[in-house]
Amino acid sequence: MPRSAQLKAVAEPLEAASRGQLPAERATGRVRIVRRVAIHVAAATAALLALPMATLQWKSASLHDFSIENAVQRVAEVDQVRQLRVPANPSVSPVEAGAALQALLPVRSTDNFPAKATVPIAWPSAKLTPTMFSELRTPLWWGPNASTLITRVATHVSAEELAFLETMANLPVWALLDRAALAAHADVLGGRFELPLAANANLVGMPVPRFGDVRTLAHASVVRAAYYVARKDYVRAEAVLRNAASVALLLVDDAPFIIDALMGRAMLGIVTEGLGQLYTITGNTAGATTLRGFREQIKRRSARGGAGDGQVLASSLQGTRQQLLASIANPALPRSVRFEHLQMLQWSTCGSPLEALTGSSPDVDAAFDEAQRTLVRTEAERQYLDRMRHMTNGAEWHAQAGTPLGLVAASAQVVSAVTGRPQLATCTRMLAGMR
Repeated sequence: MPRSAQLKAVAEPLEAASRGQLPAERATGRVRIVRRVAIHVAAATAALLALPMATLQWKSASLHDFSIENAVQRVAEVDQVRQLRVPANPSVSPVEAGAALQALLPVRSTDNFPAKATVPIAWPSAKLTPTMFSELRTPLWWGPNASTLITRVATHVSAEELAFLETMANLPVWALLDRAALAAHADVLGGRFELPLAANANLVGMPVPRFGDVRTLAHASVVRAAYYVARKDYVRAEAVLRNAASVALLLVDDAPFIIDALMGRAMLGIVTEGLGQLYTITGNTAGATTLRGFREQIKRRSARGGAGDGQVLASSLQGTRQQLLASIANPALPRSVRFEHLQMLQWSTCGSPLEALTGSSPDVDAAFDEAQRTLVRTEAERQYLDRMRHMTNGAEWHAQAGTPLGLVAASAQVVSAVTGRPQLATCTRMLAGMR
């Protein structure tokens, strides 16, 4: 429906009521009462509509006065180490890989997003004793620090330490990781959640893995490799670390949120630390060269406190939208980034009072249509995209009651009920909750 027709469909009932245009030619006493009530309802609705529309205009700057470009830069940096991926095995399906990822890095279950049950990883109950790797303790996890572990065990390791490394290297969890590493793609969403996805759930509340679990898996992978280094089995040690890197890249490429991709990048950071040590020990200059750029960027970001190179923000909502549309259409970007930008694109419709009242514009609809054809691979992703596309039509988003903005959100709820436009209430609640 053209934009003018959409707006007309909303406005005509109110205008007709305000002019007193009722079907009856002659207004009986009862009809006059009905007409008077209709006029008052129309006036009240118009007054209530003014509040959320003004709020949307005021708060819309919040939707373009931010950037996740720093995060996108970090994710894009993993392209430098994609050659670490092990060759894919067609026998490992995306469904199997998704289930393995949920077992390795489980998400919690919520009312809106019931997660698939998994068996917790059975890490060793006996951790480090005071005499084991005493110089390699770290607050990041309960095992030895991966940053110099492989270099250390290449020169000396005690019998007690070697026994610990052997226990870690033979845990059942590695069968899952090694199998998932062989997948070309993973159905991450389908592996995490029971389907169908809830119709009106706020996708912002969709659970993601705990970063502590990602970090533990990465450090433990380096410990596993250290065992083979201590046994001088350098080929096996490299294979172990490349499997871990391959699983991290599945998170980057096939998970639904950019936070998933950032966790995959963090995992790659720890794993490539171990690989760098291994390549130095074995004199593998080609391997060390492969890692150098990625490792140097990690060090530079660490020195800057994680800050990126920055980006000039769009000066308008339309400018932000054009940036998002270009990103979504870019097949060179990881799918996690493109999914994240689709969600941001849908929320950007709340920055336009007209779109909040009448629905998304043609460029937004076209982007979702194209994503349905070229980005979505699984049934879970299809449902995810569908929920994303309609999440402004009633997604749960609560503004604080009793505050001025809470009252605005309440008035928007009334107008949405009268006009049949739920996105107005959702957008107002969302923007009212932003600081």
